[in-house]
Amino acid sequence: MAEVFGHGQAKVIAWFRLNLYNGHKRPSFDQGEMKESYSVSNFPNDLRYAETHEWVRLEGEMAIVGLSAFAVEQLTDLIVMDLAKAGSKVTAGGRLGEVESVKSVNDIYAPISGEVVEVNAEVVADLSKLSSDPYGAGWLVRIKPENLADVAALMSSTDYAKAVAGADH
Repeated sequence: MAEVFGHGQAKVIAWFRLNLYNGHKRPSFDQGEMKESYSVSNFPNDLRYAETHEWVRLEGEMAIVGLSAFAVEQLTDLIVMDLAKAGSKVTAGGRLGEVESVKSVNDIYAPISGEVVEVNAEVVADLSKLSSDPYGAGWLVRIKPENLADVAALMSSTDYAKAVAGADH
């Protein structure tokens, strides 16, 4: 399965949707075998998680969005990232951007609906921040949520850890 984006290049995203979204783990090309178990301690408790491996942290009425360490580990060797621009409206489950690694090009999905108010330009310019600190300096965007209740509908760290650990490997 391939999708064609505005710049006319076909981008293959089937692996990410088929394997990562279903929780399958693949060995990293440069790290040998992946960790085979994930526990709640791997995922901060103050975050909510989407099935598509994005996380949300509420700060007042603003939502900070990023990719889980599990997703980043699966991607390995990130090359480039493109995110929705500030002022863009996003819909939960809709496209928030894409990230390219040596393995594939993958969509990043909005875990909630709202308006993108800030993009983390530092992480776009230096993807090592995402790899080294996915829950801190590696955040992707700030979104003003349409409905704060949407955040509560996402998975807790406990549920997310179970989803990741319980998937076929």
